[in-house]
Amino acid sequence: MHARFRSRDSCQLATTGQPRFTGTWETTRSILPVTTPPENLTETCRLHNVRDLGVTVDSHVKFDVHMNQIVTRAHRLANLIHKCFASKDPPTLVHAFTSYVRPLLEYASCVWSPYTVGLVNKVESVQRRFTKRNVCCCGLTYFQRLTKLRIESLELRRLHLDLVCVYKILFGMVG
Repeated sequence: MHARFRSRDSCQLATTGQPRFTGTWETTRSILPVTTPPENLTETCRLHNVRDLGVTVDSHVKFDVHMNQIVTRAHRLANLIHKCFASKDPPTLVHAFTSYVRPLLEYASCVWSPYTVGLVNKVESVQRRFTKRNVCCCGLTYFQRLTKLRIESLELRRLHLDLVCVYKILFGMVG
């Protein structure tokens, strides 16, 4: 299998820790230069985040930047759903949320799934705020709102997606 690149400028080689390799990285049709930056180069000039297939990862192989980006985008979309829909019918709003916002929060979640309580709560806050704004759910706890609206928590859905991913890896369904 050969990798095809659109252009040499769109390719990046991401390393973690101290770079030990200098020279060139050769592919079948092009050469990518790999250089170690000089010691006097400021820290702000170095590449800290790499975005690949829509997921941002930092030089410490953490996904905090990615999670902050998608949570911000998801809050914006959830607010737009409440603003732009003339109907305040809960099933209609929930359908819009599950169609437009939830895929954003679940894309590649088996790669970046949050592991600390703070990050789990940050991601869950999108759905928590959305359900709180529904007219039929005043005075209910978060889990009561989920039951009433017939939706699952994002944490439970990520767990399910993680299990599906592990199943596919174990049984050779991932190429």
